[in-house]
Amino acid sequence: SVRDRLQDIAASGFASPRLRDGKWGVVVDQPKSAISQHFTPRNSSNFRGQVISLEIPHAYRIRFPNRDRGFVEDERIVYDDGYSASNATEFQVLDAPGKTDASDVYRWGRHILAAARLRPEIFTFDVDIEHLVAERGDLVKFTHDVAKIGLAFGRVNSVAGNDITLDEPVTIESEKNYSIRIRHGDGTTNVQAISTGAGLHSTVTVANGLGIAVGDLFMFGETGQETETLIIRSVQPTDELGATLECVPYRSAIYNSANTIPDYV
Repeated sequence: SVRDRLQDIAASGFASPRLRDGKWGVVVDQPKSAISQHFTPRNSSNFRGQVISLEIPHAYRIRFPNRDRGFVEDERIVYDDGYSASNATEFQVLDAPGKTDASDVYRWGRHILAAARLRPEIFTFDVDIEHLVAERGDLVKFTHDVAKIGLAFGRVNSVAGNDITLDEPVTIESEKNYSIRIRHGDGTTNVQAISTGAGLHSTVTVANGLGIAVGDLFMFGETGQETETLIIRSVQPTDELGATLECVPYRSAIYNSANTIPDYV
């Protein structure tokens, strides 16, 4: 079928086909920075999380038709960090669809190793019509108490200059830095450092309250940890324009997998 053929072609470039409005397109797994949507328990429900415990081999034996040898079947061994021909004992055989260049096969194998190590989690949750602005392959910001991502979430109750009152109190500890991420009504995001002292507070002081409005969604946590960046892996429509989103963590190191792969955190 057309879909099967497009799937084979796209898979060779870390991608998959997409059919939207009657036209074929492609979703590419590549470095991204634009955030499409923000989700917390205030605009999502039925959160489910799982961790896939994969047995990562010492190396992959990747079979491919080598164009430099007249397209005869060849093999490229791609080692995980810390392994080489001298100490690798656990191998897994893979076929590389659409790959004919040995160096390309190496990058493909390292990408698979990095993704297996750095994306073991799958987050699934239900959302209402708000999902329509985010599609498969898009980045979203996510805060959730069950997954222990961020420390608090809710809506802005009122704004007075740089002081914003929240509908959920937040706890601030001494000698720690905190930030609050605000999603405005137009979908844009705004991260502000908090200068309020230690304690339990419903009103906090930010660096610049300009543009923050009543009803804006907020995500609170230690600076740099108020949200997690996820990439949407699948969108399954449900009733009343809702959808079930399946997401995995976005890890930029996956796209630099030729270098040393960092430890999973």
